Amino acid sequence: MEEIIEFHDSRISSIEERKNNLCIFFSHAYIYAKGSGWSQKAKLLIRSGKLIDQPSSYPVSISEGELNMPAMKYYDLLALPFSEKGECEINLILTNGEKIVATGYDPVVELIGEREFLESVEQP
Repeated sequence: MEEIIEFHDSRISSIEERKNNLCIFFSHAYIYAKGSGWSQKAKLLIRSGKLIDQPSSYPVSISEGELNMPAMKYYDLLALPFSEKGECEINLILTNGEKIVATGYDPVVELIGEREFLESVEQP
């Protein structure tokens, strides 16, 4: 099984604009790998990103989400490593009912620091 980030159960600590790029910082990205759940910090970089909707405050927890590309729709899961070329839109529904919506190009996930073991996960 490949390694994946699951939007559900992940937390976002902040969103920043840096040099015309949008950086979505995950204080806890829930990662499924090798039959286990892990936590790791991560950054989702969206080039030429534009934030359309955001929550009133941070940190926030994600209930569900999707990343839309012209040829593919990623619903709640991103396979690692993740790097795509082209136009994108991310839609995240938060546990508090608010949402994050952003558009841009060439989304890339960068993992930060060490992983922390959370749980063993049984496969169906």
